[in-house]
Amino acid sequence: MKFHKADDIIQVRSVKVMIYGPPGVHKTSFAATASNPWILDYDDGIRRVNPIYRCDYGVPESWNDAVSTISEVDFSDYDTIVTDTISASQDFLIEHIKRTYTNYKQPDGSLTTKGYGALKTIWKQGLYTTLESLGKDLIFIAHHGEDKIKRGKEEEIFLRPDIVGGTLKDILKKMDLVGYMDWHNGRLAISFSGKDGTFFAKNSANLPDIMYLDETSMAEIIDKFRNAVNADSKQFQAYNKQMEEIYCMLDSSKDAATLNRLVQYCAELTSKNQWIATARVEAKQLINDAATELKLERDKSGMFIEPKQEGEAAEEPTFDGQEDYLPAGQQPEQTAEELNQEAPKEVSTATKNTRKTPTVTNGKPAKPKN
Repeated sequence: MKFHKADDIIQVRSVKVMIYGPPGVHKTSFAATASNPWILDYDDGIRRVNPIYRCDYGVPESWNDAVSTISEVDFSDYDTIVTDTISASQDFLIEHIKRTYTNYKQPDGSLTTKGYGALKTIWKQGLYTTLESLGKDLIFIAHHGEDKIKRGKEEEIFLRPDIVGGTLKDILKKMDLVGYMDWHNGRLAISFSGKDGTFFAKNSANLPDIMYLDETSMAEIIDKFRNAVNADSKQFQAYNKQMEEIYCMLDSSKDAATLNRLVQYCAELTSKNQWIATARVEAKQLINDAATELKLERDKSGMFIEPKQEGEAAEEPTFDGQEDYLPAGQQPEQTAEELNQEAPKEVSTATKNTRKTPTVTNGKPAKPKN
């Protein structure tokens, strides 16, 4: 084991980015402005991309087709691998699970609780781990999902990546950046800051709150992340350590009492002004999702309680002057016992052979003009 100083420069091998947003905001086109990209086109989105932004790509015919291609093909000519979209890749996997594990399918055709556990594990083992082994920058494109959250007496919309089941929390742990794309002041923009509490974002490198697509590219954003990490290694390590503690407590939050311990921990960090970078915003969003998944309510102090019996009215939530950790997001119901059951171990990362995909030299990716 090699020991390091806190301020040693961190060598970033692979940057992992998720971008999401509504249809028609050119998510795929913007992802194609990364350095030497190759697109894993589950969503058949390349046909909707302006030809000047098109790059090399592959269209999988099945779940196994996609995983085996990534495992066997030599991607040495590429710097970035784009998955478009996460939900479409999950659709491929859901069909694979239904065909392969018939007891994981309900009579109406949907997955059972164990089926969702398999979806989470196989997606991570079969796709994410295989992509990560390539050592490339990774971009995951997602549609946006909407959840209604209550702030006082008003309901507001909270936007998040549209990802099924427990895969959402797992993949958010792995991402270095999560950005929401949409129109802003008449221009297409991406934001890695969720400070206003209306959408999920992750900004572990203190990028600007708003970045306009006609002024930047995905390659520049990834370079800015690398430079920020190398320029302030001690701060970045502190951020990672704090988020590891948050995720550890989230993983053990199985009811109102255990989730309340995390809320109290966050409140203590707030009162002591000990939050690192954007960790406070990210923790708030993750607690929202956990509370919704557990179907918790709040008492007058703003602490989580188990759902009230039918006919009892839920009391208005407050939080003693601290931030409101309001529930958002929906996840399939899974018991703790079922979540701990191991999904089928059917996928492993294969060693790469020397077969290469056709190479198209497009030069430096152009920036989208919006």
